[in-house]
Amino acid sequence: MAIKHQNNESSYWDERINLIYYEYVRILVRGLAHDSKSLIDVGSNETPLIEEFDWIPTRNSLDIEKPYSSDNVLGIKADFFDFKPQTKYDFLTCLQVLEHVPDPTRFAHKLLETSDRVLVSLPYKWKENSCKEHLHDPVDLEKIVNWFGRKPTYYVIVDEPLYVSENNKNQRIICYFYPEKRRIGFYTSRKRAYSNERFNINSLRKLIDEEKDTTGILRSQLEDVREQLDYTRRCVEDSADNLDNVISTIKYFLEISRNRNEFLKRNIDNMKRKIHDEINKGKKIERKLSHYEKISYEIENSNTWRMTKVLRDIKDRLK
Repeated sequence: MAIKHQNNESSYWDERINLIYYEYVRILVRGLAHDSKSLIDVGSNETPLIEEFDWIPTRNSLDIEKPYSSDNVLGIKADFFDFKPQTKYDFLTCLQVLEHVPDPTRFAHKLLETSDRVLVSLPYKWKENSCKEHLHDPVDLEKIVNWFGRKPTYYVIVDEPLYVSENNKNQRIICYFYPEKRRIGFYTSRKRAYSNERFNINSLRKLIDEEKDTTGILRSQLEDVREQLDYTRRCVEDSADNLDNVISTIKYFLEISRNRNEFLKRNIDNMKRKIHDEINKGKKIERKLSHYEKISYEIENSNTWRMTKVLRDIKDRLK
């Protein structure tokens, strides 16, 4: 499937356009593909680097989802394993792709079948699981040789001195594969590589010299941030411990209060029962008193009481 005039802006490219390893790729392509008539970039992911190789008449970009395309570059949306070009390309680039492929050996052999001159780049010795999209980290030269079935004609390990990563993801390896029976025209390649006015190796060296302290400053700042985070973490842990102690103390006093309340409730219940009993006793006494008062009244108003009054008076005098 051919795709033309896609949107060439890509956040992926915006984040990587100034990486130094791309300058190495530019130099190598200008030198090694100076006489090429056709070039294909496999796994382009909308990366417009291929636009810079404008001396090559036929330029194709292949990707399973997002091939780069423009008026100068034909975008091909296809699975590379299903891609069957009519003839070999003079030059092939495949940058930061193999680490994502489930079957890198088959993919590498397909690259060698598609062109005699193959330039690939991969993350170099990135820690396992440091990038969730990578399937084969850490990648080293031995692993690459196993995939391609032979040593590269040339390789270089590129550092990114201006790129700070907590997981040391700042190295890439660039490998060039060329048929053993043929020789590289080193003089012509070198002359072509460094003649392009868009890139000046001395300017790059000057830039690195001027900015070499940037990495140290950034690392120092990163250490400061780490120390602040550690301090904050310790403060949070201390606060959590103090909070646990406060909660434990509150729970202790709540338990004491609960027990005290239960004790008071039991005492109150006992007092209520005693008061109830005393009230009942008082009612009984009142009933008896009322009964005795009634009897006393009846006695005092009886004939017998009146008849015996003389005797009671005599008794009182004799006392």
